[in-house]
Amino acid sequence: GGVQGYMVENKRAEPDHNNSLAELAVAGSRMSPVFAPRTLTYAVEVPFSTRQLVITAKAGSKYAKMDLAPGPVAAGAAAPQLAAKGDLAAKGVTVEFPTAERLVLAVAVTAQDGKIQQYVLDVRRAPPDPNADLGSLTASAGVLSPIFSPRIISYAVSLPASIDSVKLTASAASAVATV
Repeated sequence: GGVQGYMVENKRAEPDHNNSLAELAVAGSRMSPVFAPRTLTYAVEVPFSTRQLVITAKAGSKYAKMDLAPGPVAAGAAAPQLAAKGDLAAKGVTVEFPTAERLVLAVAVTAQDGKIQQYVLDVRRAPPDPNADLGSLTASAGVLSPIFSPRIISYAVSLPASIDSVKLTASAASAVATV
């Protein structure tokens, strides 16, 4: 019939202070400098034709939370509306980038202790590709004269009398140009 009492003291651990990123990327872009957890500002160049960005990130701590928001703007300028869908840590966040030349975004990382650190992405469009050259020009029948060169703009096709039609096939030298 004896009773023994035990005392249990619970101590809460100190909250995690890690508000840094372990990874940050913008698909299909050139990011400068290369990502480093202690670097907080990046210049990002995307192709001129880009209409959407996919941004992925991974927090340095499993307790940290991440959010994507419009980045800092110059004094007197209006903050852009952010049209974004997705999860940074999963497959990424898709951000609409329809016509602007520049978009500034911030990935805010909130540590378990509530302290926030922002990684700023200054996204700019690359200039349009001015290359209007042909990459190839062929004829389905006959002989193309002179031999194809992107710098020559006038050609003749010599066809035998028995040929009723000829198909010309051309491709652009630039991957973003159309023929």
